[in-house]
Amino acid sequence: MALLTTLRLHPWASTWEGQPGASDEDEEDERPYVDPAVEVPPQDWRPLRPPAAGEPPAFMFVDGVRRIDVGVVAQDGDRPAWGLFGSYGAGAVVCRPGRAQVVREHVRRSLVLAAVGYEGEVNVPAGSVVLAYRVESVGEDKGQNDVRREVQQRMRMLEAELVASGDAPTQDAVVVVDGPITFLPRDAGRRALVAGLIKTHHRYYLEGTPLAPWMTALAPGERTPIFVVRPKASPDDRFSWYVRLAEPPPFHHSLVGIVRLETWAQAGLERARALADLTAAFLPRFAPPMAWDDRAPNNLYPVTALEQRLRHGLGDYQWVRRSIESFIYRLGGLS
Repeated sequence: MALLTTLRLHPWASTWEGQPGASDEDEEDERPYVDPAVEVPPQDWRPLRPPAAGEPPAFMFVDGVRRIDVGVVAQDGDRPAWGLFGSYGAGAVVCRPGRAQVVREHVRRSLVLAAVGYEGEVNVPAGSVVLAYRVESVGEDKGQNDVRREVQQRMRMLEAELVASGDAPTQDAVVVVDGPITFLPRDAGRRALVAGLIKTHHRYYLEGTPLAPWMTALAPGERTPIFVVRPKASPDDRFSWYVRLAEPPPFHHSLVGIVRLETWAQAGLERARALADLTAAFLPRFAPPMAWDDRAPNNLYPVTALEQRLRHGLGDYQWVRRSIESFIYRLGGLS
């Protein structure tokens, strides 16, 4: 591919690009419609505590990480084509009483280019190994933010494969995906109990309503009633609810320790209620103390451990970056 010989490093690439991104940054930009009168009438809203919990079910936690290894620009005819070398991974860990096991983990790499018609694979020598980057053409009209978002989308697609495939034991497990479920198949909630867990509050869905105080009034192990979220850009309703995992540490605001969960409304209210009760009853057991993780207690033990394992699989950032720089140097005939 002649285009590849024109690859040059992005002159403004900065070290923050090497940081794996948070997995729940892709909530909707527009304020969605919210209907609180799904499980109980609004006038009857109050914190709900699930019935006495018995033997905890298996929980399968699914998460992904992504990283921009190197930003690049190629010369596509008379126009610059933005691009990047990106790495991403996804995995699943199943937690049963007294045991946790990683059942799947995958790491993949892409060379994303704002161009058309380019495909194949670029092999970057890196010491004793070769890093294989799949070439992804995303269109000539794309800019820097678009190619960055493509890595996020690829990571989400890999997570969806884990949930949808028969490889992981989803039939007897409650599946908790780190982040919104917008990327999952719409029928995922029919085969197993599947919930998306959003740990950062980009949007306060009950803000400005008389129901908002019930959210911060939650005690650990309690949840709000279920409400419907209907995004303007999507015809698919989602059932959603808030759960308090733990009390906020001293000097932290009242939303710390509260997460929002969601599932597809197509699965039906009864399945959503069962899922909401299970998450309220058992997820607090997975909430770590502040010393464990900067995002504690909202970033659960299995998710934190899985993220660390996946980041290790991406390879050392500086080592990978230097390998790509050397590859571009040789590729352009500069050596």
